[in-house]
Amino acid sequence: MATKARQQVKQREPAPRGKAESLFTTIKAMVLFGLVGLGIIGLAITLFGENGIAEDLVDRLFDPKSSVSIVSLVVPVILFLLLAYIIKGQIQRNSKKSLAEVVGSMALYAMMLVGLYYLYRLLTVGTFT
Repeated sequence: MATKARQQVKQREPAPRGKAESLFTTIKAMVLFGLVGLGIIGLAITLFGENGIAEDLVDRLFDPKSSVSIVSLVVPVILFLLLAYIIKGQIQRNSKKSLAEVVGSMALYAMMLVGLYYLYRLLTVGTFT
């Protein structure tokens, strides 16, 4: 039974040894890699750069005059985990692909979208922040 299922799934065969991928495929992979790289760099600068989100959050957390509390930090995490659990159930119910494959693809596309945003910021404003 498992053998039939494996035969039915068509997977892209790698290029035969000695034969390169097409030029379009190579350029597409380089663009996607560049977008993911820009997304990672942009997020790192936004989070950990000078006057970044992490520094601001730590300053607010330990400032006695600030209204930020531990509860306001925990509630978004709980909501995110609940949303992830609901999405996981929907994926398992409606998808023929494995959960790891779907989540991996979604993470890749999300990071490419973030990279596209930071590319736009870099071209229009001239900086990531």
